[in-house]
Amino acid sequence: MLEQNPQIVPPSLDEPELRADLVAIDTLRTILVRLSRLAERADDSDYALGSDVCPRRWKATAC
Repeated sequence: MLEQNPQIVPPSLDEPELRADLVAIDTLRTILVRLSRLAERADDSDYALGSDVCPRRWKATAC
């Protein structure tokens, strides 16, 4: 996109640094997606284990 529309980048910005930042943010987003999935699985496991440990009659009071 930058090659096709160089006018969208202000001259005060360093283009190589901008490209490096774009690569870095793409990498970070990939990591964040994986971490989010891992956190969801951990939450699911926590819920499942809590359900196994805490009998239904106790849920309203103790657990």
